[in-house]
Amino acid sequence: MKLARHLKIGVGAAGVFFFGLLFGWFLFPTLIKSQLKKVNGNSFEEMSLSKKTDVRAMWAKVPFPIDFKIYIFNYTNPEEIQKGALPVVDEIGPYYFE
Repeated sequence: MKLARHLKIGVGAAGVFFFGLLFGWFLFPTLIKSQLKKVNGNSFEEMSLSKKTDVRAMWAKVPFPIDFKIYIFNYTNPEEIQKGALPVVDEIGPYYFE
């Protein structure tokens, strides 16, 4: 018995869909939780940053510098903007965090 080409594609797509559904909802979360248990020794819900854990050491000393700037802009004419005028913007900042 020979199946039509579109039927073969449909059966293949359905198989991929059900595999993705099974992997995404059941297998992947189970895999992640088991890896977290292996790293910390506790369950996922009980993971903590106590001083004895490796996770705390990684969290306390980040191997690269974390710094960023935040620019905030203030609209000085909101009523005119609602009527269709161009906004007048004042820059506040940058605020720099290390």
